[in-house]
Amino acid sequence: MMRVFIVGLLVVWLLPQSVYAFSQARIVSAIRVIFPDVPEMVDVARCESGLRQYTDAGSVLRGGLGGQMIGLFQFHERYHRAAAAMLGFDIDTLVGNLLYARSLYRAQGLTPWRSSQHCWGERDDTSGGSQRTLTATLRFGAQNAQVHVLQARLQERGYLETPRVPGRFGVPTYLALVRFQCDAGIACLGDEATRMGVGVTTAETRAALNTR
Repeated sequence: MMRVFIVGLLVVWLLPQSVYAFSQARIVSAIRVIFPDVPEMVDVARCESGLRQYTDAGSVLRGGLGGQMIGLFQFHERYHRAAAAMLGFDIDTLVGNLLYARSLYRAQGLTPWRSSQHCWGERDDTSGGSQRTLTATLRFGAQNAQVHVLQARLQERGYLETPRVPGRFGVPTYLALVRFQCDAGIACLGDEATRMGVGVTTAETRAALNTR
């Protein structure tokens, strides 16, 4: 059901423009719909394709040696076309390229785009990202590079031990964040006025965690 909902949302979001005239602003918005907790993916797409799925002539954008890289996230045709098709995604289309990127990210994080890392960000994704800023609104269940940052910040303040699964917003990370928020006077379960923000990296929470 979730996949059907996302596809429908994207179709509605992208229909107002012709298939060959997607503006960069609309593509950025679509990426943020698919990756609400991974702001890096906008930069990845910008570095890989210039935020384009199609050329000015209307054909699918191809790059790399021999034109083997396809579309917005520049998937290598030999390795990804069949894999995407098995999941029901056509990487020649913008929606298919986006949804396959989401599936790939869930399985491998940012590793598939490491070759362009010099462009979208100098960091080792397995290091915990302790030198980066917390920018995303994270909730229980998230799994991405920004969760590494959240966990590093909570560890620095003594609220979290080394997580069993770095980068996954599980129960230990949630409980640590809840304790931090309440101690900092940001949100507490017992306070009806702030209860909605408990366990979520709201703007106020991010500001407090980013303060050294």
